[in-house]
Amino acid sequence: MGGDYIEQQAIHFKNSSYFDGKTRVYLESEDDKYFWHYVISEHTSREIEYVCYTKTKEGLDVRGCKQILKFLPFFDADFFACIDSDYRRFGIEASVSAEQYVAQTYTYSWENQICYAEGLQRRTSQIYGQQADKFDFVCFLEAYSKVLYPYFAFVFYLYRKGVDGFTAKDFRNMLPGSCSHQEMAGNGKQLVESLDAKFRALCSTHVLWPTFQKDLSEGKVDLLEIVPENAYLYVRGHNIYALIRYIGKTIFAHSGINFETAVLRAPLDKSYLPPAIEKVFSDLRKILDD
Repeated sequence: MGGDYIEQQAIHFKNSSYFDGKTRVYLESEDDKYFWHYVISEHTSREIEYVCYTKTKEGLDVRGCKQILKFLPFFDADFFACIDSDYRRFGIEASVSAEQYVAQTYTYSWENQICYAEGLQRRTSQIYGQQADKFDFVCFLEAYSKVLYPYFAFVFYLYRKGVDGFTAKDFRNMLPGSCSHQEMAGNGKQLVESLDAKFRALCSTHVLWPTFQKDLSEGKVDLLEIVPENAYLYVRGHNIYALIRYIGKTIFAHSGINFETAVLRAPLDKSYLPPAIEKVFSDLRKILDD
């Protein structure tokens, strides 16, 4: 591709929308259609054509948020983007808004929304009945979240001070995607305790850990709407989703019902999703009503 290859592709999408009447929505990957199609369908009857990759200057296919944001100057109500928030609301990545024709999840990713504890437990009970009593996802995710919270807050505390030693990548790499049967017992009690010990062993050696703990206890660490009970909604969603999928598939292995298909990929309803979904809806209203 020659010239401004991004502009050329944007013009192509806009022209396509003009001639076929379909709105183009740019997503980070094909997998994201599950969540975003539900959200968009709640607010419009427009026919949607999803764009899940575009081209590099050399003509190679490329996916992901970094590529999407190259199209930022060209978005409008007929060609807009839907992305994961990641950590951009905390200043680690560039911020975006509905005014720029970009909708976002307001949790780390859509996978966090799918793993919202109350909705997850309700869907599990609907599918598995009394078998759902084998594992309490609400109890587990509350304990898991409370353990993660101070270490998650420490990441941003250090980032804002410009100090190295414990980064978002370090934090992410410590999040489990599976666990043993023993760790699952008692609604994941041993898994939570083990995770706490691993994080504490790493963070407690940092020179700023004591100061951070004091500032956190005095309310001097600002994490917007994040509190100990909901921190799991804001850590990397792929890790949370993988862990919940692993636990569900293990607990209900002999039920004859696929946990991921029946629970994690069940038809969506906002009653199963966290309060952050209202911000997503608000973004879509602003974009689609333009």
